[in-house]
Amino acid sequence: MRPEHEAAVRALDALCHPTWATKPSGYYQAFPTLVMTHRNHVIGSTSFFVSYPPPSLLPSHDGFVMWGHGVNVHPEDRSEGHGTALCQARLALAREL
Repeated sequence: MRPEHEAAVRALDALCHPTWATKPSGYYQAFPTLVMTHRNHVIGSTSFFVSYPPPSLLPSHDGFVMWGHGVNVHPEDRSEGHGTALCQARLALAREL
């Protein structure tokens, strides 16, 4: 995510998840965020982080895992495959790690 996208991503997050708490300052730097734009407007986003899994969840896993956190797509742009594309991009990035 580019710094100039942060305000639009925050607005989209609030629109898509009105009952969720506002993300704290620095959230999008701590949790990398993929952004989808169309005609210079943010229409989708998804955040993630990479860590070792808790042994209680994956006792036989000995590597890193990527944890996805939310997929946001603007209501006017839904049902066009954008959410799926964001998830696939996040998964492709995980496979590169």
